Amino acid sequence: MRKQPMTAQDCGKAMRKYREDIGMSIWTLGQMSGVHPNTISNYELGKYGPSLINIVALADALDISIDQYIGRT
Repeated sequence: MRKQPMTAQDCGKAMRKYREDIGMSIWTLGQMSGVHPNTISNYELGKYGPSLINIVALADALDISIDQYIGRT
């Protein structure tokens, strides 16, 4: 059975969880990923979802796979 597609809110919750689990601030994640901290905050709040380019950058900065980031593992 297929899982339901991930929503912007799901994506934001996952990103926040991974970020907080390693004790990283939004500012540091922004510096490491090249994504503006305000944009990261909007992702975490579920206002909108990240582009594929930003998913890759954020997953790399968090040292997780894209599958982990989008909840496929």
